[in-house]
Amino acid sequence: MLDQGCRDHLTTYLDNREGIGRFITGKYAANTGAGAMVGYIRRGDSHVIANDVASAMKGMDGSPAFKKSRALPSADYVYESSHERTTGISPFLCYHLLFTFNC
Repeated sequence: MLDQGCRDHLTTYLDNREGIGRFITGKYAANTGAGAMVGYIRRGDSHVIANDVASAMKGMDGSPAFKKSRALPSADYVYESSHERTTGISPFLCYHLLFTFNC
C-alpha cells in the first residue's frame, strides 16, 4: 500500500527484506530477469506517489531509474526500474503497477 505523504509505506515498498529487496537479493524470481510489484494507492495522486518512489529509489544501490514503462507506454500506471543483482539473473527489470483505490 502506498499513501501520499506516508514515508513508512514508501520505506516498506523499497525495503531490502520486505519490498523490492526480495527481488534484488534473489529471494524472489532469481531465475528470471524480470518481475513485477503491485502498489495499491489508497490516498493521494498516483503521479505524486510515482515521483516519490522515483526520488527514493535514487538512494538505493546503483541509483536505479524509476520511469514510465516502455513495455506499455499507454498505460498510465505501469513503471519500471532496472537493478543489478549479485544473485540470480542480472540485470533485473522490475515492473511496478501502481493502482489507485482512493479510500
